[in-house]
Amino acid sequence: MTLKQIHLTLLLSFSGLALGSGQLMADNSYGAIAYSGTSHISTTAQSWNSLQEAKNTALYNCNRDTPAKACYVPVEFQNACGALAIDYSGTWGGWWQSPSQAGGNGVNLALSHAKQKAIQACKQYAGPQAQCRVVAERCAVVFNF
Repeated sequence: MTLKQIHLTLLLSFSGLALGSGQLMADNSYGAIAYSGTSHISTTAQSWNSLQEAKNTALYNCNRDTPAKACYVPVEFQNACGALAIDYSGTWGGWWQSPSQAGGNGVNLALSHAKQKAIQACKQYAGPQAQCRVVAERCAVVFNF
């Protein structure tokens, strides 16, 4: 969903016009995180109508920004928040968390959980003493008003 769609949805909602669900926005929102292990660049894509669009956008932006053109998508998500953590040797861990899995506490908590779990996943592969850090985070969620 684009900012323009959100603005239009809010405008119509507050003006008293009733529209059926899904006329202005999609029922699903997809996101992806792309990463280059050679140049350590990460890019994100959010709020796409399909997973393929999100992955293609993240990959395009990552490959555009790195000379090696060796990007891949380690994290993809639907109606959720995703995070990617890496350590200094390039070992990574990714995770996604939906707002509903966060106990209904919303996007901020889902993003916080995704970041924590990405760091834990990175340490699982790199070792408990690894200095894993979040290098990319993004949410792709649908807000129905």
